[in-house]
Amino acid sequence: MDVDQTPELAAQREAHPELGELIDQLQKYSNMKLFHQLTNTLFQYLSSPPFAAREPNAAKDLLAFFNGFIKPLESKLDKVRWVQILTIVCKPQAADSALEIIAPYEAAVAGQRDAKYLWQALKAEKQTLAGQLEEAKEALESLGKQIEEAYEVQALIQSQFHKTNLSCGSILDAHKSFTRAPSCTWRSHR
Repeated sequence: MDVDQTPELAAQREAHPELGELIDQLQKYSNMKLFHQLTNTLFQYLSSPPFAAREPNAAKDLLAFFNGFIKPLESKLDKVRWVQILTIVCKPQAADSALEIIAPYEAAVAGQRDAKYLWQALKAEKQTLAGQLEEAKEALESLGKQIEEAYEVQALIQSQFHKTNLSCGSILDAHKSFTRAPSCTWRSHR
């Protein structure tokens, strides 16, 4: 079935011809409104070598693809998966830029507990990297309490929380401006 390609995917095909098969799948699933399959293919595509954080143009390319093709799909995709996509897109971005990218989606994920927790962990991670250590510490303490009081929080969410919490704690320890409170230590959560 031949279909016209969106300008965003045409640009991706020109920039990354080696990913033509994945681009074809993205177009097909997008046209057919098969959003679960589209999400899975997006993860494959975003995990491909041209978008690795160490690539010099990865931040710019990911952001352009996100703004042109992925962003309009936000309301159609699972919220946890949406935050996972935000995480990939934000990884090579400067921390302040990443905070600007994720900020508008706070309200969009607020109604889905696990997506909200994952978004909060992502925000705290970027705050830590941006040097907003007190804000990150407070956010992580609050998130830790929410996770402790919640029922059956996905392992993915807990893992991201612990990773961010450990990272924040390490940076705070390195700056020697903070003594970790028990609720902010990754060892106190299971």
